[in-house]
Amino acid sequence: MNTSNNNGRSQSRGRRSSGKRRELLSIPKVSGEAQALLQLPLSTGSYVVFDIETTGGNPERNGITEIFAVRYKAGEVMDTFYSMVNPGIPIPPIVRRMTGINNQMVRGAPRIDAVMPGLLEFVGRDVLVSHNTIGDMKFLRHFAKTTTGIEMENFYLCTHLLVEKLAPESPDKSLRGLAKFFELSTGELHRAEADAYVTLDLFKVLLKRLKDRGVDRIDAAIRLQGDLESSMRLGWSLEAATLAAVPPGPGVFSLYDQQNKLMFLSSALHLHREVGRLRVFDQLPRPLLRLVLKASDLQVSRSANGYAALLEECQALEGQSVGFHPSLWHQRTIQTIFVAADGHEVVVGIGPIIPGTTQAYGPVRDRRVANELLDYLAESCGVKHGRHGVRLPRSMEPTLNAFFRGELADGRATDKNWRQSIRQWFSPAARREAAAHQVLLSKLQAARLPARLAPIFDISGLVVVPENQDSWQVHQIARAMPFAMAREDGNIEERLWRDGQAGKYAEVLKHRHDSVKIGPLTENEANRMNATLWWIYNGKFEGRFWPMAELNEAEAPLNQQ
Repeated sequence: MNTSNNNGRSQSRGRRSSGKRRELLSIPKVSGEAQALLQLPLSTGSYVVFDIETTGGNPERNGITEIFAVRYKAGEVMDTFYSMVNPGIPIPPIVRRMTGINNQMVRGAPRIDAVMPGLLEFVGRDVLVSHNTIGDMKFLRHFAKTTTGIEMENFYLCTHLLVEKLAPESPDKSLRGLAKFFELSTGELHRAEADAYVTLDLFKVLLKRLKDRGVDRIDAAIRLQGDLESSMRLGWSLEAATLAAVPPGPGVFSLYDQQNKLMFLSSALHLHREVGRLRVFDQLPRPLLRLVLKASDLQVSRSANGYAALLEECQALEGQSVGFHPSLWHQRTIQTIFVAADGHEVVVGIGPIIPGTTQAYGPVRDRRVANELLDYLAESCGVKHGRHGVRLPRSMEPTLNAFFRGELADGRATDKNWRQSIRQWFSPAARREAAAHQVLLSKLQAARLPARLAPIFDISGLVVVPENQDSWQVHQIARAMPFAMAREDGNIEERLWRDGQAGKYAEVLKHRHDSVKIGPLTENEANRMNATLWWIYNGKFEGRFWPMAELNEAEAPLNQQ
């Protein structure tokens, strides 16, 4: 057992991910022979259950002191391999106390370059099994490469990872804790032979649990354990025929795991193309890659157009928990400066609209300029611009809205509460309050707002997109939120202006715009607003957006693509 990993914490850290795209580690190739072995039933497979003791956790600076391996095939122990190893460096005191292996015991033992060829011959192409296998495999692969030039391509099953899936009720996932939990006999733990035999007994328990769960093949068990490297080597489990049957055109696709649990869904402007992009593993964010590799079923639904697909994605997300939000994958959102309620405070941040948003301004074309504006706002108010934005008291909200609308400098503020909100931000002492009010007001009035930073919640109009060759979907948008959809046939401009439909829509939109109050937004509302804003600013390739003000014009306005 690799003594640096015996509590499983290293593997837990390895499974966390920031979600950023990054270059994946090089992984061993898979030969046809190795692939064939994975198709065997678990009950008839050939496994090498092993344990190693080391002087530390990094194979480039540490060495192996002891190796024991036992071949387990078709339910029988077939053969064993054992060797002490001279690591070539002193064994640290903490390792001597833990394992009982001292420098004198390994002084006359062979070096790893003499041991490794025999171990590789013993292992062959069998599936390797150990507890916390990822740490152990680092040593085996490193010394196999440096001493023999061989790249180990063996697949492995990790009893620690399998226990997390098959026996989560065990309070202690260490080998000693699991032996106690499953009432397995143990010898002198932290010695290779004793640990290997306990691991074998634990593996037998897990094989039965795999069978009870309906997992009967070696490759299915490897997928279940869920480590990223093995999953990538196995590739996508979806059948080629399933992927080939994905249709072209817009729609929504969903990925499900072996238990038919929804893991991920996304809208697509081109279903076949975007599902195909999921197969380019080194281009996927790590959290999404893990979900993709676990997928055992794919379902798709066609949509009439890209905007309808975006709204159907929002509807499918409502009430669902997915492991990765689709907007992080397809990035069909715009950047805004949003003001979001958070208890007694508001957060002013940059990005797509989030749940809790009460107002937003955009689109933000240059994040650097927007960040400078928030830096200035924070400095003026005497607070810090943190990673997630600027936090201010909720009473500042009217002032913030007047500030971002550019209404502080020329006295055009329509909300009379903004002056009072500034006063509430300071000490109740009258003189200090008045002086601080004037200082802050002067600072905010001097700010230079980015051009084209418009109030998002003022956007109302019609999103018109094709439904088929002869009809159109007319989505009515009030304050950047879709609220109704109608269908129109024939030439859409003639239908709207010649037949007078544009004025009727304008009347409904104005009433809705004036009467509805948006925010704080729910998660579903934020998703729908983000989808609508993206389409208005970026997605008009298959239709167009008519602002409410243009619908009362006598003739159809010029195409504003």
